[in-house]
Amino acid sequence: MIDSVLKIQKLDAIPYTDRSADHLHERGIELQRTVALARQADRLITKDAEKLLTDVDYLTLAQAFAMDGDTFLADRYWARTLRASQRPLHSATNKSNYAWYLFSTNRPDDARSQYESAVIDLTNSIESEGDWKYLQIGWFYEGWMRMEAQFGFADDASVVRERARDAYAQIVDERERTSRISSLDESFERAIGAAGVPPMPGSVNPSLGDMSPTRGANSKGHA
Repeated sequence: MIDSVLKIQKLDAIPYTDRSADHLHERGIELQRTVALARQADRLITKDAEKLLTDVDYLTLAQAFAMDGDTFLADRYWARTLRASQRPLHSATNKSNYAWYLFSTNRPDDARSQYESAVIDLTNSIESEGDWKYLQIGWFYEGWMRMEAQFGFADDASVVRERARDAYAQIVDERERTSRISSLDESFERAIGAAGVPPMPGSVNPSLGDMSPTRGANSKGHA
């Protein structure tokens, strides 16, 4: 089912002007397959089976039901995804994905609460410290900023941009700090320009490659 969900996300990411004549047909078939598997899984999950499932399993189901427009089951499995998250970074990433979904279903205040909680997870984490921690926090704020901008909340995006700037300003490595802060405004402008075309979940989340210690950041806590 993960493959089907990813295929739909890739199809949805294709610009309207570049979509082939078979795009809707291909997406419809993939969605039918995904929803069928998701509904079967929903029926088969028992209390005992839950012990074997991870946050990624629940995330896949949440995304599948979201694609089907079933907000009730999507929210149920988003909640299970968050409960099953084992580490602060995983929890924060899942919360930011859920926030995207909440924005997309016209629940911006709930989305902001998820982002706030994600940042708290990272701030209180003992898994990372120093520059690596501030990179993570700044990058999550930057993802939040892009969501606000692209869903039409430009003023809120500006406020979150300053939070991202404050986090990046705590980075000790001068080269990394300067790079992050200088690219922040460019990211903001691109997001404002893309207003009304929200990205798929995952495209706004922290990339561990982007936060690689080879770029000069302190890598302590990076697992």
